[in-house]
Amino acid sequence: MGHMDTPSRKFQRVNPVLAMIAENLTRPLKASELAKVVHLSRFRFHHLFKEATGESVGQYCNRLRLEKAKLMLAEEKAPNLEQIAFSIGMSSSKNLAYHFKKRYRMPPSRFRRGLAEAQESEQV
Repeated sequence: MGHMDTPSRKFQRVNPVLAMIAENLTRPLKASELAKVVHLSRFRFHHLFKEATGESVGQYCNRLRLEKAKLMLAEEKAPNLEQIAFSIGMSSSKNLAYHFKKRYRMPPSRFRRGLAEAQESEQV
């Protein structure tokens, strides 16, 4: 019987990379650096990562960063966009706003305003 990578085995194989990404989200990670973690060529790593997660490394990292930004925007005393962008490893608030709007179909300021309005209506 030949060696087959099942979906759970593929996910298990990239698990150390997912942990490394989560721990280093604030800095740019190179595919070659991530591939070394699982002892694969860059090409094979990209292929396996996409099969396991359904996303490219870049898409996966951006999604995690934006999810973190969303949580930070929801905080009562949320930092400004520039601070959020910096803390999640994005180059600027403009870059954050662009990717946030692309993913959530609204700018971060409207998301924050919507949360504030929802909290005010709950208090009434």
